Amino acid sequence: MDIPAPIRNILLRLHRAGYAAYAVGGCIRDALLGLEPHDWDVCTAAAPGEVEAVFSDCRCLETGLRHGTVTVLWEGRGVEITTFRTDGAYRDGRHPESVRFTASLEEDLARRDFTCNAMAWDGVGGIVDPFGGRDDLRRGLLRCVGEPERRFREDALRLLRALRFAARYGFTVEPATGAALHREAALLGRVSAERCFSELKGILCAPHAGDVLREYGDVLWPILPELSPEGGTSAEEWEVTCRTLDAAPAEEVLRLALLLRGRQAGEILRRLRCDRATLRAAEELAALCLLPPPDTPAAQRRELSQLGEEQSLRLARLRLALAEGHGQGAGAARKALELQAAALREGGCLTLRELAVDGSDLLALGVRPGAELGALLRGLLDAVLDGDAPNEREALLALARDRLGNGA
Repeated sequence: MDIPAPIRNILLRLHRAGYAAYAVGGCIRDALLGLEPHDWDVCTAAAPGEVEAVFSDCRCLETGLRHGTVTVLWEGRGVEITTFRTDGAYRDGRHPESVRFTASLEEDLARRDFTCNAMAWDGVGGIVDPFGGRDDLRRGLLRCVGEPERRFREDALRLLRALRFAARYGFTVEPATGAALHREAALLGRVSAERCFSELKGILCAPHAGDVLREYGDVLWPILPELSPEGGTSAEEWEVTCRTLDAAPAEEVLRLALLLRGRQAGEILRRLRCDRATLRAAEELAALCLLPPPDTPAAQRRELSQLGEEQSLRLARLRLALAEGHGQGAGAARKALELQAAALREGGCLTLRELAVDGSDLLALGVRPGAELGALLRGLLDAVLDGDAPNEREALLALARDRLGNGA
């Protein structure tokens, strides 16, 4: 396994100071899968104060001192170093009320969620793997460390983490762990909307989202009751959603819109504490994707003008994914994508900013400022979009005079 030099040097310094130290958790999982780990975390027998003493020449941040974590700024990166620990009772269903530092790595690994995250390596010897995580990785299996119900009751967010890992890596959920997922789903009521939403986005944008939600969609119902059978979602509709998720581009806004189409998407996303930009874009797509796609160049230009290139492209891709999920209408959706590509290739005027006349030109004709001016400018743009007038100054001024003369 190739550990980055900064992490290897941190481990070496702790070893030389007389403390056991290991890279641990998700970084080991990803490295064994041949992936580039996002973060490298270190655990050690050294207490937080001892860690700070070992790295006295570095800047140390007491980012999680209550849980034994010190962040050491080493060679331009922050590395979390956490003392081996065991956790006390999880009375709020999310966080241990207390922790106890220990000299035992195995005790530390025993408190972790899944076997694939309960492995460690000191950079020299073999991998420490007391719960069979490496074998589970080879088999593509997601399994809780110890009793699944206990793991989920300790921290209910692990329910969604399980779905995210399965959806990201294509893991099969071990039967006892899967059964506990179904049984303990109601625990998600204890978790903040923000944390649930963060995990939900990770699930939806993962490569195997459809497969996982086909099997474990009910785990989402406590946070998304609108998707449950009681909320009006039929088994057939849910199957379409699952098929469509994997057919759609893995873009957050697009997949949220797909999931929430036909529902009060904005209201749901506000409840989940979604940021404003994502909420607006997904809400718009969730409503528009149910309308027929543009079938003429003029209609496509109007859509591009209304939505902008990025949002219009999302909508076209969403319609195609839905058509493929339903098994019908894909021809019309593909035609809309072709019309969109042609309109973008051709360029031309799509917005008021690109119009060959502006407000000052129309004011010079005697148009009153305010609503009248705005309506006439929009009417001229519509004429250009529909192909009824060229985007040329004199032609548009003549059209404006004509409409003013007719009272239009």
